[in-house]
Amino acid sequence: MSDENKNSIMYLIAYLVPVLTGILVYIMYGNDNRMKFHGVQAILLGIAIFIIDIISYFLVPLFLPLLYIFDLLIAIVWLYGIYVGYEASINKDIFIPYIGDYAANVTGFKK
Repeated sequence: MSDENKNSIMYLIAYLVPVLTGILVYIMYGNDNRMKFHGVQAILLGIAIFIIDIISYFLVPLFLPLLYIFDLLIAIVWLYGIYVGYEASINKDIFIPYIGDYAANVTGFKK
């Protein structure tokens, strides 16, 4: 497998388990701004998923059907991350709203 194909796969891997694999990609490819951008964006997406999960934990005792709504929201956000990783693997960078701009500033990646 060529280095280009390995890198393409790593964009997708960054979003599989957003925080853990995002950190892995960020550390392994620290000299590649584009890869670092997707690593940071995946980390921030994972943190957003965690925040949604914490909010659902406190709201579920109030109204049980909210659990299903929040679980669906978490699944949709995670699938969106997988989509972003796929698009990055075919050289189409997607900036997740709010998260993407911050990740670009941190890593120095330009649109």
